[in-house]
Amino acid sequence: MIEGGIASTGVTHEGLVRARNEDSILVAPESGLWVVADGMGGHEAGDYASQCVVTHLQQAARTHSGASLVEHLASAVESANREVYDFSKWQSEDGIVGTTFVALVLEGEHFHCFWTGDSRCYLLRDDRLQMLSRDHADEGGLLHGIGIDPEPFIDYVNGYLYEGDRFYLCTDGINKVITDQQLENTLRQWHEDIDQINNRLVYDALRRGAPDNFSSIIVDV
Repeated sequence: MIEGGIASTGVTHEGLVRARNEDSILVAPESGLWVVADGMGGHEAGDYASQCVVTHLQQAARTHSGASLVEHLASAVESANREVYDFSKWQSEDGIVGTTFVALVLEGEHFHCFWTGDSRCYLLRDDRLQMLSRDHADEGGLLHGIGIDPEPFIDYVNGYLYEGDRFYLCTDGINKVITDQQLENTLRQWHEDIDQINNRLVYDALRRGAPDNFSSIIVDV
């Protein structure tokens, strides 16, 4: 999909082990917004949590774009957090329902990255891949997530856009089986269009067993 000089493509897949897909994605180039979310929780609650974040952000993108969307994005995530948190307490006092998310907003000459949890945003620039986000996780699991606490922890980074920048958003089902070096090698295939590259990443994840749901978005400037 090409919108205003920006090309993007997105895919989500249940993988080879999980019975259903608890990931959700949003590709909204008309608003300059792309999102992946990785839900967690039993009895289809993970599906609900990830879709809740995507729905709130989609609603924000319908009425805001550019700098206005950047300004309102955190409040949309906070609304989603309240909804998921309340649902979690209604479902079970001890159960955890939540989701990670990472959102990319392109606005004028700038990029903006918002995230919670371990879904990731990378930037390929001058053939070097760098991770813009940092995982909110340790060996014990996630440190932050939407719906886990009454108020969400939302991390943020921004920077200038340059022609030729390639952004990559993914849930941890990708980086569980594909290393950053392998990602860089695949994303550097400039002779292929981004749909082909994303299909290759899907194939690589499946070929390596795909033990988790995974989502993959490529955005080209």
